[in-house]
Amino acid sequence: MKIKYASIKVKNIEKSLSFYRKILGLDVVDEYYSDTVSVVMLADGYFNLELIEDSSDDCGLNNIGFVVDDIADVLNRLEESDIVYEDDVVTEDNHILSLTDYDGVNINIMEK
Repeated sequence: MKIKYASIKVKNIEKSLSFYRKILGLDVVDEYYSDTVSVVMLADGYFNLELIEDSSDDCGLNNIGFVVDDIADVLNRLEESDIVYEDDVVTEDNHILSLTDYDGVNINIMEK
C-alpha cells in the first residue's frame, strides 16, 4: 500500500494554489471548477496534493488517499477487523473504499 495523495480543504483556492506552486514548487496536474466546488490536483512527481474549496466553512486535512495492488485483500482485512467502510464503484473494475481511522481522519483506498 502506498500513499497516493492528501486532500486539503482550503478557504481560498487561488491563494492556496499560489502558495503551493510558488513556495513549494508543486505543478498543477488536474483542475475542476463548478459553481459549488473548485478542485486542483498538484504533484511533485511522486506525491499528489489535492486542494478543495467549497461552500463549507471547513478547512484543513480532508482525507488521505492510498493505492493498493489488490483491493480484495484490503476488503478482507477490513471485514476481519470489523471496520465500517463504504465501497463506491467508480467503474466495473475500479472501486474506492472510504473509511475513517480511529481519530476520524477520512481514508480513501483504491486499486492501481
